[in-house]
Amino acid sequence: MKRRLAGFMVVMILAVLVAGCNSGNNKGNKESSDPSQNKDPVEIEFMATQPEWAQQEQEIWTQYQEENPHVKIKVVSFNEDQMSTLRARIAAGNAPHLGFSVSTSWNFSSEYKNFTNLLEIDWPHFDLMNFDVKVESSKASSINNYLPVLPTLTGLYYSFVYYEDLMEETGLNPKQISTWDDLDKFLADFKAWNDQNKKYDYIIDTAWHPWMYGLNFPNLIGSSLGGSEETYTDIYSGKKKWTDDLAENPAALFFEKWKEYYEKGYLPEKWWTRAWEADMESTLISKKSMLTIHGPWIWDKILAADPSAKLAGFPLPAHNGFVAATPVDYLNGDVIFAGHEDKPIFEEVKKAFYWWTSPEVLLQRADISSQVPTLAFDGELNVNTPQFKGFVVPLLEGGYGDITFATENWADMAVSKYKIAGKPDVINDDANAAIIGNYMEGSVSLEQLMAHFQVRWEDGYKVE
Repeated sequence: MKRRLAGFMVVMILAVLVAGCNSGNNKGNKESSDPSQNKDPVEIEFMATQPEWAQQEQEIWTQYQEENPHVKIKVVSFNEDQMSTLRARIAAGNAPHLGFSVSTSWNFSSEYKNFTNLLEIDWPHFDLMNFDVKVESSKASSINNYLPVLPTLTGLYYSFVYYEDLMEETGLNPKQISTWDDLDKFLADFKAWNDQNKKYDYIIDTAWHPWMYGLNFPNLIGSSLGGSEETYTDIYSGKKKWTDDLAENPAALFFEKWKEYYEKGYLPEKWWTRAWEADMESTLISKKSMLTIHGPWIWDKILAADPSAKLAGFPLPAHNGFVAATPVDYLNGDVIFAGHEDKPIFEEVKKAFYWWTSPEVLLQRADISSQVPTLAFDGELNVNTPQFKGFVVPLLEGGYGDITFATENWADMAVSKYKIAGKPDVINDDANAAIIGNYMEGSVSLEQLMAHFQVRWEDGYKVE
């Protein structure tokens, strides 16, 4: 399964990079355009895909407003810790009209009606999807004849990110890293150089972020260390306990390795008390550190502050030829929030949704997020984001050896249908920062940390 999915992802990306795909029937792309100046003005509220992209997404929506001068698109943002506010607005019938759903924020088996059934809005692009979204969504959510989310873009990519010119001063070449032994030696050599030259505050800059340390790092780094997604799925579905099979549990492997790096002085002291943006990202932007693990956002932020910065990336060590990447999550994507279906504005909401999820607009959105549309389209994919050009394309073209991206579904995504609505996540929660810090400093064992996660799983999941 892993090879089949990875093959699907790579073929899709390479195909659009080289020649583009045949979009077939693109009906509906222009349906929302109406030059009439006589329509009553309407305001449609759109929840940004991520707060960092709100301004760029507003710029894309400007095109729609120009084609539909009676429509105003208001872009709003919600961080992960604001989901309760969003739920309250949905319950009050005052949710944003359009937006983006993160699968780990919802229990779709019980909360799917927070979103409009997209099977009932005559969405015109089903024939362009690269997979049967109706079938895959039903598998992921355990609900039939109801499509709450459209996953119109592939997953995100993560890597080590560094200043290439500053790294050259150390005499080290991280692009030669292919194994964990290579990485361990590189970090030891970097620390030895920095201890002598005293130029950077940290070897690997990092800070607390519940989403990164609760979802992304355990999956990305844990699988790179040999963790089994099958075992992780068994843990998240209750077939195994968090304290079982620590040698195959991606979360256990990740935290164990991270503690090793902390004890060796590679990470900031008490990194779990630092703020992701205010501390870590600002330190990187000011060049008081020069290496981190991050997604596409830090590339954009550094270059916005210093357009002359020379950034590069290198992957986590591959496991069996695969580098982990965020998979296509069938419950992660574009939504119409429920509660507006019987209102006069709903026809305008549908038309705006058709436009936002059309192939031609998805190509523009891909150039923000470093992702690839899951719909076929005419022409070439022209993603010019720094991360895509500086890391994704070089990896796919063999610049880091005979490796490629893995795209198998992550356990916490695959079993999100079992999550009890309103309960905190097992790891993805600010409340876990303290005990993870205790583990880093040695007052809590790995077994005790996993037992803590087991208690949280028992409180937050119900498998039927």
